[in-house]
Amino acid sequence: MFVVHQFTWDMESLMVMLLGFVDASMVANLIVMVVQGGHQIFIHKFDLEEKDERPQWLDHIDSGILKVKISLSIAGITLIQILKDFVHIERTDWGLTEHRIIIHVVALISALMMALIWRVTHPQWAHEHKEPV
Repeated sequence: MFVVHQFTWDMESLMVMLLGFVDASMVANLIVMVVQGGHQIFIHKFDLEEKDERPQWLDHIDSGILKVKISLSIAGITLIQILKDFVHIERTDWGLTEHRIIIHVVALISALMMALIWRVTHPQWAHEHKEPV
């Protein structure tokens, strides 16, 4: 459908469609993150003999950081909805947009608070997982 109508759409419709693609991919990534994180935390245990064989991303998943990543993803999804409103700014219901902005701010603040709480309760994690320079 995109290829057939690429020359008949105006820029505004194209931006809304692309924001829809970004929104859909963020929701899909959120689902994958929840499934993968839940599997790694609750089901699967790796017992590898050599430390080098262990994938690095396994060391970065625990229930606290999973909550932070999910809440930041939700804040990103709410931001995409607000961006869609601003693309159609002349046809936007400002009452609805104000509610979306409030929801986004609450989601962002709660994500930042979760990240701060996780950081305070896991100070040793930052020192153990520094990237090599």
